[in-house]
Amino acid sequence: MRQIFWVLLGVSLFLVPLSAIGHQTAAPYVVFQTDTGQAPPPPAVGGGQKVPDQPETYDINYTYDPGGRRDPFVSLMTGIKSGKQGVPKGAITVEDAKVVGITRNKTGFVAILVGTDNKARFMKVGDKLFDGEILNIEADKVTFRQDLKEDNPAAPGLRSKEVVKRLYPVQEGT
Repeated sequence: MRQIFWVLLGVSLFLVPLSAIGHQTAAPYVVFQTDTGQAPPPPAVGGGQKVPDQPETYDINYTYDPGGRRDPFVSLMTGIKSGKQGVPKGAITVEDAKVVGITRNKTGFVAILVGTDNKARFMKVGDKLFDGEILNIEADKVTFRQDLKEDNPAAPGLRSKEVVKRLYPVQEGT
């Protein structure tokens, strides 16, 4: 008999709060004074008309201080700028080429060059660069022909020059 009493008491305590949820009353509203001195209309309760939401306003004069970090609002695809005027992205020039390795295959030597974009390129004799060509590759150096765009007053008529870049550059004083 006691067990039935406790079960009925527990069930009634559980069902009473659930029945109160379905019978909600309208909440009172608060009147705010606006700049015009008029109170806004009370919110519609029951089957009244729906009041449209007010559009949000944003400050369009927002500035971002990156503090040495990348700006997260700039696209990663368009944020890269070329270092020199007229040189397309991904192109390597004779001046910017750095010889990081030389290897040999069946046909001869192959140079491993790195440009300003830090990408390695495997190039052989005759391969073109943006402003030149590879003339010769030896075990420790690469010879380029660099095409000159502007006229040099010291050597008028000079259209190209040979540039030698070593795998292990010789440091002065050693």
